[in-house]
Amino acid sequence: MKRMILICFITAACMLSATACQSKKIPDKSDNKTEITEVEQSINENLDIITSNKDTSFSSNPSDYINANRKLYEEIINTGDKGFEFYLKSLSKVLMMD
Repeated sequence: MKRMILICFITAACMLSATACQSKKIPDKSDNKTEITEVEQSINENLDIITSNKDTSFSSNPSDYINANRKLYEEIINTGDKGFEFYLKSLSKVLMMD
């Protein structure tokens, strides 16, 4: 449950960040599936580390998780459009489960 809340919180932060920093560049449709998979794997690994941090394991405050793992959080935020697509896909899966 904590992981889902954290994912939703980070997704919201990414959405705000992506829309604020959105470039006018036309997306390149030639991006291959491997790059997206690498981004997804990186995000999932970082989320696993963030959510398993013993210093914040009993906190219900998402900011505690982010502050304790700032570098990993920044890596997630800096995944750009590919990370944003992954978040949207993950969020839609979570919403479909409810």
